[in-house]
Amino acid sequence: MDRIKKILIDPGHGGSEYGAIHKEIFEKDINLKTAQKLKLFLEKDENFEVFLTRYEDRELTLKDRVDLINKIMPDMFISIHHNSSYENFENRIEVYYRWEEDGPSYKFAQIVNKFLKKFLKIPSKKPMPAFYTVLRNNSDISVLLEPYYLKFYNEDLPELTAIAIYEAIKEFFKWDYPKIKNFQIKNNFLILDVEGRWDAEKSLAKINNERVLIEKRENKAYIYITKSGNLKVILRNYNGFPSKMLEMKINNIFSSYSIDVFPGFKNMPNLININFYDIFFEKISDGFEVEIKINGFSFNTKTKDGKVSFIFEEKVEFYEIEIKVLNNIFSEIIELKDGFIYWGKLEDVKDGYGLSNDKIYKIFNGYIFSKVPKLKIIARGFQTFEVDLSKEQFYKPLKLYNGIFHDKRIFILYDETENCYEISSRLWFFGANVEILRYENELNAIKKAVEFNSDVLLFFKFSESEIIKFYEMDKYGEKLAQILSKHLNMFWTYSSYQILIQPFGARILFEINYLDEERIRKIILALKEYFESQFNS
Repeated sequence: MDRIKKILIDPGHGGSEYGAIHKEIFEKDINLKTAQKLKLFLEKDENFEVFLTRYEDRELTLKDRVDLINKIMPDMFISIHHNSSYENFENRIEVYYRWEEDGPSYKFAQIVNKFLKKFLKIPSKKPMPAFYTVLRNNSDISVLLEPYYLKFYNEDLPELTAIAIYEAIKEFFKWDYPKIKNFQIKNNFLILDVEGRWDAEKSLAKINNERVLIEKRENKAYIYITKSGNLKVILRNYNGFPSKMLEMKINNIFSSYSIDVFPGFKNMPNLININFYDIFFEKISDGFEVEIKINGFSFNTKTKDGKVSFIFEEKVEFYEIEIKVLNNIFSEIIELKDGFIYWGKLEDVKDGYGLSNDKIYKIFNGYIFSKVPKLKIIARGFQTFEVDLSKEQFYKPLKLYNGIFHDKRIFILYDETENCYEISSRLWFFGANVEILRYENELNAIKKAVEFNSDVLLFFKFSESEIIKFYEMDKYGEKLAQILSKHLNMFWTYSSYQILIQPFGARILFEINYLDEERIRKIILALKEYFESQFNS
């Protein structure tokens, strides 16, 4: 090793937080006993300096733990826990690592999982990424271990566990991993200062998921910047051990723009699109800060899909536009045409359509432009209604369920249960943002759910016996479960399924044997009541 490595061990829980309990065995005590034994092994090795978050049975908040990690800045953080379950799971090892696609946490999770299996001689789940609070810190390597279930505890296990973890730590640092220390952008190169050996052929850089070239010069990494977008870089050493992923937005190569105006007529509202391009004439990425001045009005916005789009409502004969982006200022005068088209403004409507006898017109930001005056308006979250744009331009549509579902994010998982698409379609029509996924792989389902960042997760799992489940620490899930229990006349209980632990929002598992029209109606009414209770609180 090039230097002494700092290892921070976190015995989970403590004080009044007992953790899992089996008979008279408290998780907090087994966590501490295992951590102390691991500390002894590490202290005998001159390559390591070891710290504990707690050295005795005392209470420590999650914030206290994260603050301590960020103060010590260890080379590795290991949180030790032990498992229990409301389901009858077999004894198994569970290893969780910081939420990342690849990197040293992921690599160490694989190694420690291998050694725990070797020494404990029990099966293991595949290591999984997790959003646990203690894993969201500044340490390059962060893992949380659940070596076994407490109901299988015996006096030999803490020492065996400590030996396994110690051997895994030695194995990992025997090969070490490259570290990206600093970077700069110069002449369309991203130049990385790297500590430790690394191999360009084993390393990877992508912009918007397209691979770009990495070149090694005197141990520095030169990344060829070929477009703007989201850059991800992983450097690997000759044994394949990865660096922590570098993620950044490349937004310094703006080159040109174009402006589209629709319908482009004088003295009426117009839709204005300003498209931005990089030096390769590809659309720039999302999130560029743009300042717009148009006929004396100013506002700030950000690019989305390579452009900014807005409706300018003032009735004028030309547009005098000034655009400021990345310290560049551009001005343009756009002459508008004589012409006529029907238009209307629909309050609070974001998207939808206007239907005539033979054509469909899209609604954009609450505005609709049409060649005919009479349309049937169909918009998500609103009652269908008819307009006559020759008589009236401003409308206030009636919201379905008073708009309580508008913009709510609902993630639906299902296995063999039928009619899940029916409930997702209805929630979408009521104005919710809905994602639906067939549950085939636990890790993939968790990743999708976390990325979606839902207000509510509903998992429909076919079962002969019916019950509603939620994770006991999920207070939002508890509230929703109680409301669902009332509407569906079903019992509820706690669950330890990972899909109920990892994501955000209220998470519910339905173990049911059918989902018919009546149940769909009751679930929607229960969701309405839940969202109303959240709004009122």
